[in-house]
Amino acid sequence: MIHFDGTFILQIINFFILLIILNTFLFKPVIKNIIARREYMKDMEDKINQTAQRLENLKEEYDNQINTTEIKSRSLLEAQVKQATENKQNFVDKVRQEITEYIKQEKQNLEKEKEKLGQLLEKDIETVAKQIMTKICKV
Repeated sequence: MIHFDGTFILQIINFFILLIILNTFLFKPVIKNIIARREYMKDMEDKINQTAQRLENLKEEYDNQINTTEIKSRSLLEAQVKQATENKQNFVDKVRQEITEYIKQEKQNLEKEKEKLGQLLEKDIETVAKQIMTKICKV
């Protein structure tokens, strides 16, 4: 059974003093550390989320740059192939034209040579014919 005498009031006073001491030296520091830890964990979670978001943005930017670079490379390659094809065709056309001109010039040279030889042959034939005629006339 509980007796209400002078020690009871001292025990209640001791109990409140104990509560004040525990509150000051135990509960407040522990609660303060718990709150600090929660804030730290929340800050770390926010930093992790920010880092993950930055990483996702960088990945998207990287993918976009890769795609852009591939498109530029393909168009550049196509342009180079087209230019090379045009250059090849121009070169072939130029060579054909030069060959045609060369053949035409050589035909003209051959015609001139043929005419010269024909004239030379006519002179030689005339000379030989005159010599034959003189020999026939002498006999």
